Amino acid sequence: MENQKIIESIVHGGELYLETLAIPSHIEKYSDEMCSWIKPKEGVNNGPVGVYKINFEGKTDDQIRQIFNQYQEKGIPDYWFITPLSVPRHLREIIKSLEQNVSPNYGMAIPPEQMHHADWLELKRNSKVPVKNVSSKEDFYTWTEIVNEVCFGSKLIDPDYYYPVCESGKMICFLGYIDDKPVGTSMTLMNENKIGRLEWVSTLPEYRKKGIGTAVCCAGIEQLINDGACIITAEEGDSSLHTRLGFKVYY
Repeated sequence: MENQKIIESIVHGGELYLETLAIPSHIEKYSDEMCSWIKPKEGVNNGPVGVYKINFEGKTDDQIRQIFNQYQEKGIPDYWFITPLSVPRHLREIIKSLEQNVSPNYGMAIPPEQMHHADWLELKRNSKVPVKNVSSKEDFYTWTEIVNEVCFGSKLIDPDYYYPVCESGKMICFLGYIDDKPVGTSMTLMNENKIGRLEWVSTLPEYRKKGIGTAVCCAGIEQLINDGACIITAEEGDSSLHTRLGFKVYY
């Protein structure tokens, strides 16, 4: 697969992530020809936010700032997912000048030709950490507690709203265990074009460096491959774990 196609797949995986988070009824989704965004509905205290699919093609910098002011009246979120497909190319600088938060520009993927031969296979064989596919509401509540604590530091993901999304199979969640105690998480998504996504890899601080992250990632990768993913994408910080699993950085 060519690099540009891989980059497009990573971006589309990120869009899938945000649109999955917008499924529950407490989240509002807005979309026009220039961008989309999600945010909690009025009266909801907490929930995911983000602006994505951003394309201001043909607009000057001043016009973009004017459009931003109009969006503010509609309650646009202050977190922007700017990718290599966002237009114009210097959009990151414009948005930062508007005192908005911008996502890290860091996209990774295990390309198709590496999915069945990458290092994750050896790491999976050597792992002694039990991993469970979340299938009950009780386990999902536990999974959510870990994700909220480690990934967000707040109750961003409400288990009552998101359990139906998990139950439907649109998001598949994993728990990793030490001595029968759930201490780590991961989640996978896949769209109709078979672009797979690995998200929310987390381990409680006191249980790190024990192979939990490796185990929950391997479980997610294996599930995506078994379900027919043509590529597995992620957007993380400079993660040595992802590199060990066979992910390559594309932007």
